Amino acid sequence: VAFVRTRFFLYTLPPLALLAASGWEALRRQRPAWAVALAVALAVAWGASLPAAYYPHDQPQDDLRPLAAALRAHARPGDVVIGSYLWQEGILRLLAPDAPLTYHLGWFDEATIGAELESLLAEHPRLWLLSYNVEVQHPANPGGWWLEHHAARALLLARPPYSLALYLPPPPLGAAQEP
Repeated sequence: VAFVRTRFFLYTLPPLALLAASGWEALRRQRPAWAVALAVALAVAWGASLPAAYYPHDQPQDDLRPLAAALRAHARPGDVVIGSYLWQEGILRLLAPDAPLTYHLGWFDEATIGAELESLLAEHPRLWLLSYNVEVQHPANPGGWWLEHHAARALLLARPPYSLALYLPPPPLGAAQEP
C-alpha cells in the first residue's frame, strides 16, 4: 500500500514494550549476561527505528492544500465532494473548514453506480470528484469514468497524484442553448 507509514504502527509499541520487559525480566533472573546483551540490542534497534517513525512524511506530491484552496474559492452551498479514500475527507475538512460542502465516499458498485451518481447530481447542484493515483477519465476510476460520459466537466485541477474535477448535471434534452 503506497501510503502506509511506520508511524501508523506506533500504537503497537506499548504492548510490545511490556512483552519485551517481561521476557527480559525472566531472562535476567536466569542469565544476567544475556539479559544485558538483549537490552542493549533492543535499545539500539529501537533507537535506530525511531527517526523513521517520526520523520516528516509529507512529500510535495501528498499536499492537498492546493485542492483545498480551490474548494474554498469555488465551492458553493450544496456542493458535494466525492473522495475515494476515507482520509481525504478528514484532510479537506481540516484544510477547508468553512467550505460549504457535503462529503460522500465514492466506493461505487458497478451495478448501481449510475443510479448513485444520478441521485447525487439530482440532490446537489455541483459535484466535485477527488481522485488519487488515477486520472479522472480512466476506466479504473469508476466514478470519474461515469461522470465523464454522463455529466459536464466544468473544472479540472490536476496536482499529481491528485486531481479534482467539478461536474455539473447535463442540461435537459431539448433545453434552449444560450449563446
